Amino acid sequence: MSYPRFLDGPSICANGQVLSEAETAFVENRFCQTRCRLKSEDSGLLEDILESARLAISYLQTTTEDRFDSDQLRQDAVAYRIGIIGEAARSVSASTKTAIDLDWPAMMGMRNRLFHGYRDTNVQTLWKTVSIDMPKLVSLIEPFLQP
Repeated sequence: MSYPRFLDGPSICANGQVLSEAETAFVENRFCQTRCRLKSEDSGLLEDILESARLAISYLQTTTEDRFDSDQLRQDAVAYRIGIIGEAARSVSASTKTAIDLDWPAMMGMRNRLFHGYRDTNVQTLWKTVSIDMPKLVSLIEPFLQP
């Protein structure tokens, strides 16, 4: 589904500023914070990242770090969600990556380490990534997708 605010081409914000593609999703001035359009492809990828981050967080809400350490099913589920995040991050346009202040290379790199260096997966790193980094990721992406 495509929404008018996610159309391709130049974005025109409520304050009249014209932006190319998705250089930024927010235009700040001293009076208000105005939302601008993202490319539809990027909004879908950001939704995938947001959904996977929320799911990964939910997988740890009912467990402890010690239980997670011995729960292969949960580890696999978390690793899969981190993989989706990294894969989606790889496909986000350069202009959107510039607009959203995230560590995009780290997101893609973690996916690569999980799937190409699977023998060296550190369960504590998975736990810390989801419990510390994912909530920050969610809070940074949510404003770009709110109606």
